[in-house]
Amino acid sequence: MCRVIMELPLKKFSFQNTSACCPPAVAATRTRLNPGETLHPGDSLISSNGRYKFILQEDGNVVLYNNHNKATWASNTNTAYPARRRKLVMQVSRGLGLIGRVEWWW
Repeated sequence: MCRVIMELPLKKFSFQNTSACCPPAVAATRTRLNPGETLHPGDSLISSNGRYKFILQEDGNVVLYNNHNKATWASNTNTAYPARRRKLVMQVSRGLGLIGRVEWWW
């Protein structure tokens, strides 16, 4: 079993791999991102209590919103480079990464 902890300002998210095979993409209503899974622009994760939304926006910015739709953290990775070519990937070895022409790792 793989377990990756991602800490953002004020919040702590736990992503845990509970199966031997991970699907390649994540549905919009998922609460976790397992190693090997990917978020594409427009995809999001919702906290188990429904208070937070973690989204890879269409502009390429990764943002954590609270239940009042206020951004509590943002990656500030929205650039002129086409966001549709980006993906957010959870990897065991490197953590959480936004991959496109440039890579960001957390």
